Amino acid sequence: MWPAGSSRTSCSIRAAWTSSSVAPANPALLARAPQSTFEGKTGYCTDSANFALQALNRINPEYQAKLIYIKNQYGQPHHWVTGFMNDGKIMAMDYGAGPEWTGVNGVHGPYDSLEQYAEFLSSLRIRRFSPESVEWHPVFPGQQD
Repeated sequence: MWPAGSSRTSCSIRAAWTSSSVAPANPALLARAPQSTFEGKTGYCTDSANFALQALNRINPEYQAKLIYIKNQYGQPHHWVTGFMNDGKIMAMDYGAGPEWTGVNGVHGPYDSLEQYAEFLSSLRIRRFSPESVEWHPVFPGQQD
């Protein structure tokens, strides 16, 4: 989703604006509308996850795309990606990680559970990042601009 040379910025910057726990409706959590993300060719993890969620569900509703929230055991920044089903398995799409987390960028899977995805994330050995919890979120709990 992010072309080479784009001015994509880090998820961690916007994450600093959000609360440390995700409530059912968190007005501090922001995501750009998918069209704004597409046109601007830049965004944070919430923007990327929201864009992928909308696109995957339009392309094929059988993907049953939902958001995945990754709570960082070290505190902020936490992270958002898009999960979807393919042949009964979980796939995770992440193109919203900043340069310090490049190991998480890509489409990962297939997994039988989110616990397996969490194990993959833990194996990356990213400084100051380790998943405390990995959860499905069927709807974005914040605001979209």
